[in-house]
Order: sequence, then structure tokens, then C-alpha cells
Amino acid sequence: MEKTWMNPESPISKYLQWAEAGKTESAEDRKATCFFSVILCTEGKQPEKLQDVLCCLQGQRDQDYELILVCKGNEEGEQGLRKLIGTQSVALQQKTRIIIAPAEKTDAAMNAGLAIAGGEYFIFLSEDDLLFENWVETFHRAAQVHPGMILRAYALTQGWEEWTEANGQQMITAQKAPEAKDCIPFQLRKQAMEGMTLEMGVAFPAFISRELGFCMEDGQEHSEIDNYLLRVLGITGLHDTEETVGIHREWHGKADQAQEERKLDWKIPMILSGEESADIWGEMDRLRQVEAKGRSVFLREATLFWGSEEGFADGQNLKAAISIHGNRIETRFNIVQAKSFSHFRIDPGTEALFGLRNVCVELYCQNRLVRRYGIEDMASTNGFIEAKTIIFLDTPPRMEFDCPRDEEHDCIQVSAEISYEYPATWLQCRRNRIADQQWEDAHRNLGSLYLDRGQGLSVEDMVTVSPVFDGTHYAMEADIPDRGGQPVLQMRFDPTELGMVSLEKFEISIRYASGRVQQIVPGEIRNLNGIATREGYAFLERDPWMMLPLIPGEQPIHFSAKGEIRFLKMAEIEQIYRQKISEAQQETERAQRALAEARQELSSARQYGAEMAAKVGEMENTFAVKLSRKLHGR
Repeated sequence: MEKTWMNPESPISKYLQWAEAGKTESAEDRKATCFFSVILCTEGKQPEKLQDVLCCLQGQRDQDYELILVCKGNEEGEQGLRKLIGTQSVALQQKTRIIIAPAEKTDAAMNAGLAIAGGEYFIFLSEDDLLFENWVETFHRAAQVHPGMILRAYALTQGWEEWTEANGQQMITAQKAPEAKDCIPFQLRKQAMEGMTLEMGVAFPAFISRELGFCMEDGQEHSEIDNYLLRVLGITGLHDTEETVGIHREWHGKADQAQEERKLDWKIPMILSGEESADIWGEMDRLRQVEAKGRSVFLREATLFWGSEEGFADGQNLKAAISIHGNRIETRFNIVQAKSFSHFRIDPGTEALFGLRNVCVELYCQNRLVRRYGIEDMASTNGFIEAKTIIFLDTPPRMEFDCPRDEEHDCIQVSAEISYEYPATWLQCRRNRIADQQWEDAHRNLGSLYLDRGQGLSVEDMVTVSPVFDGTHYAMEADIPDRGGQPVLQMRFDPTELGMVSLEKFEISIRYASGRVQQIVPGEIRNLNGIATREGYAFLERDPWMMLPLIPGEQPIHFSAKGEIRFLKMAEIEQIYRQKISEAQQETERAQRALAEARQELSSARQYGAEMAAKVGEMENTFAVKLSRKLHGR
């Protein structure tokens, strides 16, 4: 394995230190007992569903697997599992081990299964999975061609329903045909932002857990499997089999709730526009394109530019090969004719997706003076610094430095330690950095009033000021210009550009030409693109706005607002979403009732029209008879 720089306390670094000390495992120790370790965590309370999974396992064409049933902190459940396994085939009984996890948490149960797994690969199942007969075979075949990589296959989803009969028997049935929601080739951006892989559809090489020490963690923003996939993907790479291997059952009632929770868990803060989100993840999309070529594709050639802070002229650049020695990279630029410059830039590679630590740039002068630069001496960079590491996500990676103009330089040498570890963590750092910068800039630079003087709200009649903002407290004041005495009919207040924010303890004051002062407190504003809360107003969308209730006939001349602004917590966002869903459902129900009433009225009108038409027909017949008699009598 190519050694790379990583956190000394990380599982990978500890393993490499252990291996360097000569404490490597023997070939016998490393030998796997089977190809596949199938780990299923359960409470043992749904034997009917588990029986389906066991039948699927026994029907596999490839039987090179072991089954590890992890009972989550439940001795009664363990007894039920042993009883159920005792009714299965002898072959499955011999493949099965049952253990009790020390806690009921899912990640702890998964780690308990990993601790005893003996296969070359491991995979997790749930009681909701139905496996096709090619499930093990597909992964086994892919592992022979792409050993050591994460293997991914497609899994369909299907709606199911369960109910209890009058005699107490539990019954289950499918509601609809299976759906291929995420049966598409792997996309890192989609995986990171939404999740597109079910646990039955992704198999991990065992060395990630057994030798490098990666264990399951509480996913926080992601599920345990999704979180684990993002953490180890940059180390192993991923191969897509593009074969369908099973069905995941989604239970009626639970599926809608789970899907809504998953959307909320995966939601990237809406302070970022689609373009900015694409900027964060755009570089990572190329990871799949370079996996097969190896990481050396990142670091083949470095480029030196020299000039001034105003820029670099054509021809003021030089390329040099990069050499890799264990966890260190080195490159040397020999300038044939000594140059004098005040600014230089180094691109340490052609691609991004890596980090550099202990950067040392040595600038050799003709007078034998050597100037040394580190990360802290950079004039600028397109990377960002996290834990004394400069992390590059944008292409090409670059570092820029200043130097004395009156010196002539003939050589620049660069050395650093390199890391590829945890790209998902870097993305989170990058996302946080952009979010923090936007948070600060949006409040510093924008607070707007839109005025309507009879022509509608317009940017041509807008007042924009810089509010005072310290990260929590917000204050803004603005004079309202007089446009030839034209009355202001409407006024809209946009406090910030950001979404997913809460405006709390907000007090809005409007002073009128008559001297009258209007105080607007939370609850009085009805027309806004957020919702009113007990504390103030909550906004999910970017560019929050509120229409202010003006005093009729009065001319506003001054506006002020003060209060607090903070990001909404995930629980609050979930509550707002549920409230909006409830309101939408209520609105839908009202519309359905109105539609039903309209249909009833239409039906009544048609019936009345038919009755009137019948009466008119009768009257016409009567009149015709009378007319005929009268004419006949003549």
C-alpha cells in the first residue's frame, strides 16, 4: 500500500506505524474464511420478515458466505433467533453465528458484527430486504476483477403493507410493483447530497475494517452506511456492477415518514444556491474518472509562475516533474537564467482532491541566500486551511507567495507531506467555510426596502443599506426618499439574502411625515415568504421578505429594524416542513371540499335544468294541443 500522510491518530496512520515496526500479520492470520460476511442487525421481533431473508440466502447460486445475526441488546430476541435458525437447513445453520450487541444503537450493533466478520468482503442486510439469486454471485464476480474496491449493485424499492388479522396473525403483502429509483451508475455528488445506495447494494473490502480500523459511526447527517461509504471511498475507490440484485421493502406509513426524515437529514443548508453547491461538489465528480488510473494522476507535474501581483506574463512559467517518496512529495524548478520577480505561484499538480501539510518552499537567490516559506507565509491560495493542512478541492491547486523584487532567483524547491484521507470531511469544511462567509457577507452588505408608489414594487425604487451585524444582533436604519411627493402605497422589507434563518425579538419602526411613529411587532405581519413563530419569523427560502402594514394616508420617511438572526436548527426545520406539509394538506382538503361542493352545485343545476326543460316541453305540448283544438274548431 502506498503510504500517504494522515493524521497520526487516525486508524490508517496507526496501522502503517504498526506495519513499519514489523508487526504485520501472518499469511494465515490474513486468510479469509469465506468471501462474504453478511451482517444483519435485528431485535428479533419480526420473525416473519427475517424468514424471508433467510429463504433468499438459502437460494443463492453462490453459497460462499457466512451469516452474522446481531441481536441488539435483547436476550429474549436472541433466543427467538436461535429458535428460528434451528428450523433452517443444516447448511445455513453451519454458516450462521448469533451474538448480542452490548447496546441497542445501530452503529454499535454493526461494529459488533464487524468485529467477528471473517470474509474478504462484508455487507449489511435488514429484515426488509429480498435478495435475488445472483446477489452473492454478482459481488463475488466483481471482486475477482476489482479486488479491494467498494462494490455497488442496484436494489429496487417496493411498497409493502402489514396488518393484523382478527385471529391475531400478522399478514404482509406488496402494494405496488418494484421501482428503480436509484438504479443508475454511482454519482458522488448525488450520493453525498441525497444518498443513492441501499445497504444491501454496497459491499466493502474487509481490510478497511480489519486492518485500517474503520468502524461504523453515528451518521448524524447521513445514515451509518452512507457515512461509512463517504469516509472510505477516497481510499478504496468504487466499482459499479450495474446489476440488480434485490428489492428493499418500504412499509406503508413508515415509508413516507422515513423518506421525509431522509430528505431532512440529507438537506444541505439552503444558504447555498444550486451553482454554489455544484462548485463545492464539482471537483469531486471527477473522482470516478481517475479511480482506475491511481492517485498518481493527481501529482505528476507541478508548474511555477513568476511575475508581480498584477499577474504573470506569457512565458513566465516553468514545469517540473513531481517525485513521491512515501508520504512526501518533492519538486524542483531550475530557472536557466536567473530572474527577478516580486510574486510567484506554484501549482502542485494538475488535479485537486488532496491535502498538503508541512509545506516547505525554498527560494534560492544568486547571492546564496535561501528564503523559506510555509503555509502561514502564503499570499493567497484557492485551497483552504484546516488543522494545519492546506486542502485543495479546486483545479488547478495553487499557492502564491511574495518575495523581494531586488533579488535574482535561480531555483525553487518544494517539499510537503500529502494526504488523501477523508475527502467527505474536507467537503464539509469547505461547505462550512463558504456558509460562514456568506452568512457574514449577506448581513454586512444587504438590507433592502422595496417601495411601491403606484407602479408596483421595483428595484428602481429600492433602498439598500449595510446593517450592523455582529453574528447575532441585527440593526438597520434607512431614510425613505421623497419622490416628488408621490405616496408610498406598499413597502417590502428584505432583511438578508440567507434562507433557513430565524428572525427573533424583531422590532420594526416606521416614522411618518406627520410625526407619527408606527411600531410593528411579531405577529402583525401576515404577508411574507416565511411563517410566524412565537419568537418572530422563520424563513426556509433564500431572500426572505415581508410586506409591512403601513398606516393608510400617511407618508413614511424613516425605517428602522432591530433584533436577532440565527440559523434554524434541524429540528426546527423539520417542524416547519411538517407544518407546511400540514398546511398544504389542509389547503388541498379545502380545495377538494370546494370542488366537491361545486360539482354538487353543478349537478343540482343540471338537474334543475333538466326539470325546467321537461316543464317547458310539457308546456309546449299543452300549447300545441290547445292550438290544434282551436284551429280545428274553426
